[in-house]
Amino acid sequence: MPARRRPCCGLCPKGERLIDESQEGPRSHSERFCTDAICLLPLLLTIALLASIGQLALATGDPSSIRFGTDHLGRRCGAGPLVAAPKLFYPHLGSELLAQREMLATPWQLRLFGVCVAECPQREAGTVRELDGSSEAYAVSLSTQSVMNRCLPVEEQDTAQSVYCVEPSCQAVGATCQDVRGHSGAWLMRGGAQQAKCTRQLSLFVQETYSLPGPAEALLAHLAGAVGGAGSAVAAVAAARGEVLVCGLLLAVAVGLVWLLFLRCCARVAVYVLLGSTLLLLLLATALCSVKAGAISAAQLDAISAHAAGAMDAYQRSEYGASVSDAQAAQVGHAVTEALSVSEAGTGYFAWSAAVLGVACVCYGALLLALRQQISTVVAIVTEATVAVGAMPSLLPFPLLTLAALLGVYGYAAVVGAYLLTAVPTVADVASLEGRFEDALEGP
Repeated sequence: MPARRRPCCGLCPKGERLIDESQEGPRSHSERFCTDAICLLPLLLTIALLASIGQLALATGDPSSIRFGTDHLGRRCGAGPLVAAPKLFYPHLGSELLAQREMLATPWQLRLFGVCVAECPQREAGTVRELDGSSEAYAVSLSTQSVMNRCLPVEEQDTAQSVYCVEPSCQAVGATCQDVRGHSGAWLMRGGAQQAKCTRQLSLFVQETYSLPGPAEALLAHLAGAVGGAGSAVAAVAAARGEVLVCGLLLAVAVGLVWLLFLRCCARVAVYVLLGSTLLLLLLATALCSVKAGAISAAQLDAISAHAAGAMDAYQRSEYGASVSDAQAAQVGHAVTEALSVSEAGTGYFAWSAAVLGVACVCYGALLLALRQQISTVVAIVTEATVAVGAMPSLLPFPLLTLAALLGVYGYAAVVGAYLLTAVPTVADVASLEGRFEDALEGP
């Protein structure tokens, strides 16, 4: 008669082990039971809270405002009647950034006067007008570039070179005289015929830089970094999607399968190598700190250095070390000596470190001896887990399902975050803005 199936939310019966030493393979479906069922309560509460936050974000947010801005009349660029004007140009950006500098940490809360345009204007355009036929023209003082469909000014640099002749003077050759850098008789050369008459020339370079005035340029750089950082990260991930898929997914699955096969065949070796390597690292760290604290005398250190030099010399003479130069061998010997030499400045520090690490080694070794039975249980659990995968191959895609679930959670968080960042202002936000406006009108 098959065993009666235990209820899902029942607790593990007292005295019953999750894995029996004589058990072969996973338990049958009728013998399984849930553990730690009480943890479902905070999990369900968390899910309900996240769902409530998501519903509130969907009701109040507008993520399209991240991609497209809003002009000074509240119209969305790139949508409706302004579908042909997806870019947002700020004609008064410099003065507005200075007035709202305290809000640069949250650029989505900036209140800027914007105009929807088809393309980000350049300085040569002079002025720009709205597509709705408005008669008002807005001056374009600086060339702009698109950052998430926002036209932000860019610093422009123009370099011009002028070549003047200072000997002979302009009077001697009958050219137009110019006063250049203290040379009153200089004249501008044009063409090879004039260059042939000159015996001494003066090359003058003039660099012109166009940017926002004063601290507005630094504020603009901060704003461009804050706004463009997320876009650059997304673009970089999209450009490397092949490497992400191959190295982050396929290679991870292959390595996981190889590691699972290794644990299936050598679970005991894997566990003891991990524990032993940890103890070995502690011992090596203790020895190094002891040497740096002065545990080795100067004579012993010289002997070790001489032995290392002899070993390197023998290696150079062998067929394997023919490619090692004398400089490389000397560098290796110097590195050995430097690593083992006593640190005069930190002798006390290394002595205390050696003492602490020594105590840690002793305690770790004692724990390994005291927990021998528990370590054997860990080995049995690891081995049993691999047996379960062998008995139920459907568990193999389980890590992929976990990855998909995590990506779903991250995607949900990104979408909800976008809606929350673009949520309509609350009453408190409006009151705060009104208070700042009144303070600005009243003055200090």
